[in-house]
Amino acid sequence: MRIEEEFKLDHSFLFKLLCLFLLSRFFFFIIGLSPNQNYLPQMWQLLSPDLLSKDYFKSLLYLHSQPPIWNSIFGIFIKIFGTDYKILNIMMHLFNIFCSFIITIYFFLISREFNFNKKIIYVLFFIFIGISPPLLMYENFIHYTNLTVLLFMIVSYNFIRFGKTSKFIYEVKVYLYLILLMYTWSAFSHPAVIVGIFFIILFSKQEKKIKSFFLFILVLAISLLPSIKNKILFNYFSNTTWPGLQLTQVLERYDYKYPLCSYDLVDIPIHENAYKNDNPTKNFNHPSLVGEKSRYNTIALIHRSKQCLPFAIGLIKNDPLNFIKIVKFNLISSHGHFTFDFGMKPNNWENIFGFFDDLKYNYITNKLKVRAIQLYHLIFHLFFISIVIKLIINFKNRNTYDLSILAIYFLYCWVIFISHVGAGFEFERMRHTGHAMHLLFICLLLKSKFFHLNKFIK
Repeated sequence: MRIEEEFKLDHSFLFKLLCLFLLSRFFFFIIGLSPNQNYLPQMWQLLSPDLLSKDYFKSLLYLHSQPPIWNSIFGIFIKIFGTDYKILNIMMHLFNIFCSFIITIYFFLISREFNFNKKIIYVLFFIFIGISPPLLMYENFIHYTNLTVLLFMIVSYNFIRFGKTSKFIYEVKVYLYLILLMYTWSAFSHPAVIVGIFFIILFSKQEKKIKSFFLFILVLAISLLPSIKNKILFNYFSNTTWPGLQLTQVLERYDYKYPLCSYDLVDIPIHENAYKNDNPTKNFNHPSLVGEKSRYNTIALIHRSKQCLPFAIGLIKNDPLNFIKIVKFNLISSHGHFTFDFGMKPNNWENIFGFFDDLKYNYITNKLKVRAIQLYHLIFHLFFISIVIKLIINFKNRNTYDLSILAIYFLYCWVIFISHVGAGFEFERMRHTGHAMHLLFICLLLKSKFFHLNKFIK
């Protein structure tokens, strides 16, 4: 009877949170926060609506730099509502709000794992969801970022449950949503991610390790499917065909043989023909690969990436300290910015959250802002590093729950690593994917010995 009452109370409270979420989004809509419809046609990550309308499956098959999930969602809306960018902008915005609706549910589930009282959960809700500038920013920016936030949060929740129960079903769910994450954003598609997660899970288990091993092999094989497809169709074994261009961007040498190492859509027919000549046995005639509608999915960018990768690697070999210096500067400076310090702002953003942007126009407030955010991130990482050190010291008596927290932190660190070492831009947007990690940090901090625990428990 008591369990049934708690179940009803939980669902009643969740319903209130979801109502608060919907009210908050209605409020921001009323005061004019909405996606800028001029950005959608510019998105590098999206195929031309005409391609997805006329040849949905082949267009998805021929994606080579982007995973398929975001374009497949975009394509479904195109099939239902047509190719008008204004309508698609509205539908994709509603999809992003739907993602945040589900994020609210998983926020509740994670908060419940820490047994916080309702007052604390309400406070956390408004900080991380209700009036959260980063979440609102990427809800109103038509991009896969908000979807990756959701998937990262679901992975985090299932890791927490796995840490508490060691049940195999949560291990399966972790891998399932990790696959969805890697098929949404190529940053997670590197085999190192799956291998790292497997070893953390392996160390946390006392039994059924063979079952975990076979699950890992299956997931690893699924993660490599896009690389195999790209090798067969494009003679490029990688989940994304842009490593050469991205590494050149990190090194800030996009000027090399311009436009060869840039993303600028200049001399595209020349580079398309060059790649056709390099691969005479391949069929590159689909409009998603060549021609005006192919845009950033053109095979010209595969040619550029292949040409620029040896150049970029050569620069790193010849002057590794310069590469480290660039990465270090980007790492430190980007961690002095909010995750919503991103150029493509929604409509009316400056009138609602312009205060945060105004900070950078004054020398003193900008310095205070940068140092405060950097200090926060330093404390954040030291906190999780202390958990890692604790695990190493007490490895024989390791705690499954701590290992699960380590696994989530590993995924977050991977985002930080890959965005700074292998992307070269949009660090703040990429970091926002780990939004759940900061919720987890505050939850663990509130439950730590530095706070009076009884104040926050039900």
